[in-house]
Amino acid sequence: MGGPFPGLRHLSLRHPPLQNDAAVATLLAHGNGLTWAQAAPVVVDLFVRPSLTLAVCGCFRRELLRLVVSLGELGGSEGRQGRSLSTVAVGVALLRAVEAAPRIRRVVLQHFLETPCPLDSISGGVLPDGLTDLEVARACLRGVRAVPELGQCWGPSWFVRLLKHEVADVRWCCVEAISHIRQLTDYNRERLAHLVLTEEETLGCLLR
Repeated sequence: MGGPFPGLRHLSLRHPPLQNDAAVATLLAHGNGLTWAQAAPVVVDLFVRPSLTLAVCGCFRRELLRLVVSLGELGGSEGRQGRSLSTVAVGVALLRAVEAAPRIRRVVLQHFLETPCPLDSISGGVLPDGLTDLEVARACLRGVRAVPELGQCWGPSWFVRLLKHEVADVRWCCVEAISHIRQLTDYNRERLAHLVLTEEETLGCLLR
């Protein structure tokens, strides 16, 4: 199969530690002899790693829609090494990907019509390994900007709950998301920000 393997080889060259990953090495060794169904669990596992999501998007540009569909099919099932794919990790990966690849918007929207907003994991205090509150909040902000229908689906309440979060950048993401969903004027957005952020915090968030 010519499909995923050029991208996988490119990805392994950009991230040399992957060359020592047994599953990746197996795919590279078999080349066109493997089907997408066999390759998908490994590629999906790489895609949901926060440090690799955007790189996978770039290397698998031609296969991205098929990858996203596979991600939805495998989400919540047992992945390689006997561990389950976290619903939160899947959601965050999709939100980061849709910003880079708007053509997957419909699939992403359908996913979130059937699963909770990833911010639920922050409210519940449980995040999978490798994700922080800020990464989840940033991904959700990117999502409502890239897919306006997501804002209608989620509403502002998920973000309102986190306006008192201890991390200023999380509060800033929530202010921006609420402003986008509610289509606030600049004046009202600044008023909202002033309630939960100091001027120094706002400036720091903008610079980051």
